[in-house]
Amino acid sequence: MVHSTTRPASALLAALADTGLGGEQIAFFGHSTTVALNALLQRRGARTGLITTARFRDALEIGGFNRPEMYNLFYAKPTPLVASNLRREVAERVDSDDTVVMPLDEPGCSPKWRTWSRLASRRSPSAS
Repeated sequence: MVHSTTRPASALLAALADTGLGGEQIAFFGHSTTVALNALLQRRGARTGLITTARFRDALEIGGFNRPEMYNLFYAKPTPLVASNLRREVAERVDSDDTVVMPLDEPGCSPKWRTWSRLASRRSPSAS
């Protein structure tokens, strides 16, 4: 057996081989892993950036209505998974039924990518 946390690709191929089926016999194959999510939540691995729709830069940090301790005056919010200085907005808009209202401004993304990658490569406590 291949251990999936150390070699997830090998574990996937081994699981497929164990079925005895050929690729043409498989109509759908779903696979997921928590390796990347765990690395993000445990703050291990590469520094993470976020590119999001304009005006939604702080939505994840602000959160929704599911406050764990809404009436606790001393509650300390957890540190955001992506530091504020590593969040970038792009001009685009998709409505609730996935209709593109404003297409992604791809030429406008290039300067943001360059700035983001420069910030992500720095070592600083505010960008961890």
